[in-house]
Amino acid sequence: MPFILLHLLYKAIKDATYLKDLKSRFGFFPSSDASPLWIHVVSLGEVIGIEPLVRILEKDHSIVFTVSTATGYKKAKELYTNHRVSYAPWDFSLFVKIFLKRVSPKALVIFETEIWPNMIMHSKIAGNKILLVNGRLNERSFKRYKKVQGFFQDVFNAIDLYCVQTLSHQKRFEELGIDQEKIRCLGSIKFDMQSKADNTFGDLSRYILLASTHHNEEDQILQKLSKRANFETTRLVVCPRHPERAYEISNLCSKIGLQSVLFSQVADDLATIREDTVLIVDEIGYLHSLYKNAEFCILGGSFITHGGHNIIEPALHNCPVISGPHFFNFESIFRDFIDSKACFIAENYDELIQQINRLNKEELHQAASRGNIIIQQHKGSSLRQAHALEEILKL
Repeated sequence: MPFILLHLLYKAIKDATYLKDLKSRFGFFPSSDASPLWIHVVSLGEVIGIEPLVRILEKDHSIVFTVSTATGYKKAKELYTNHRVSYAPWDFSLFVKIFLKRVSPKALVIFETEIWPNMIMHSKIAGNKILLVNGRLNERSFKRYKKVQGFFQDVFNAIDLYCVQTLSHQKRFEELGIDQEKIRCLGSIKFDMQSKADNTFGDLSRYILLASTHHNEEDQILQKLSKRANFETTRLVVCPRHPERAYEISNLCSKIGLQSVLFSQVADDLATIREDTVLIVDEIGYLHSLYKNAEFCILGGSFITHGGHNIIEPALHNCPVISGPHFFNFESIFRDFIDSKACFIAENYDELIQQINRLNKEELHQAASRGNIIIQQHKGSSLRQAHALEEILKL
């Protein structure tokens, strides 16, 4: 516990939101007379990704929404104003039991791969139904769970239903000893995502977007792009995964010899920014609008071993995508895009700039059109998973 608190304080130095609602981390959530659904996700991407399912479930259920990160907390507060949002209790027996006693949920809904042993086991003991929705298990996670399968077997067995995205994910869950009768392949909720784009960036000329980038990515990408021979007059916009890193990225630009400005400083006057000035978006909630007006995007988290980010979001806005090779968090979805030639993959930073210098606008437009077709073909998972939840609740 002392180490966890020190870690929390360290994170709070960069984002004070981590210290908000601190009592909920110990389980002290406001008591409830209703029996809500408890929905737990981790971070920003998951908060946004699960929204299509939430909009269906909220018609018949009250919802308690828990998250793990500051960006997720802020976005959940913004999106789910009709529901109670808090940080999840730390996964210690005492804290989880306090939370369950105060909230009295009728079911625990966990998103994608959130396997927290105490959260799941104590929910089971309390008589809750437990569902994993939009389930995925990439090869790396599968190998880790396989090594400790004996320890986690009771936890896996406690989950009443696994709604998984693809047959490959289903096979991995089955190889962990999960009963086939508990697994349904129902697709990905994220294909049902609705655009939240507005015209915030309509006054900018077209730009290359560095989307959801991480530490150690911007430096390399910006250095390569500063020497591009194609799209050389196209503006650069950086929207980091963690906006609190904006000043770090601004310093990187200075070292490379690039002028930069923070979005928060010029939001009311974007049209005056010089085209050779890098715009750094230091606030959350603008990614859809950025995709809408981008020439193309370089999708972050994929040139380091983070595992990439959701390719559906740019595709939804007809934004062509160049990704690095590390997209294992969205493995099956990326494979659909790659097989359909609906995105471009660069194996390293040198190949990234080579692709940019080789691509033309028509090739980019064709890839974006194919991506949009993939989205239309895969819609409907949210409703299927909502129906599966209702069936479990009736048992």
